[in-house]
Amino acid sequence: MKNLLVLAFFISLIVLVMTLFIYFYYITPISEFSFQTTAFVTQDVAGFDVNSTALTFGSIVLGGSSTRSILVNNSYPFSVRVEPKFDGSIKKIITYEPLIVEPYHTSKFYFTVSANSLELLGNYTGDVNIKLMRLT
Repeated sequence: MKNLLVLAFFISLIVLVMTLFIYFYYITPISEFSFQTTAFVTQDVAGFDVNSTALTFGSIVLGGSSTRSILVNNSYPFSVRVEPKFDGSIKKIITYEPLIVEPYHTSKFYFTVSANSLELLGNYTGDVNIKLMRLT
């Protein structure tokens, strides 16, 4: 009886370790990076910014929008899902289209800032944190 309990304990321990390994394998990002981002919503002056180290949208006229993109390179033998997280005031006006990048491909990931309301006038800043996740 004692040997049976020891065997059951070790089998349970092995199942627990395998379950934790699989769980963390799929929820841990394979890559992370971050961009500072800014946008200025104005009533009458439009402009753009060509900064290549930040995600800057420039000045956006009310009723307008601005789109920027980043290149996402998947050098892994499995598909990855791009998951952005926005911090700061920019999250109020920024949107994106979900993206899955196939193995060994590069795709553009688009962000759009829209200024469709008078109450959105002002300066918006923040960070966009990008995580590449294994596709389950």
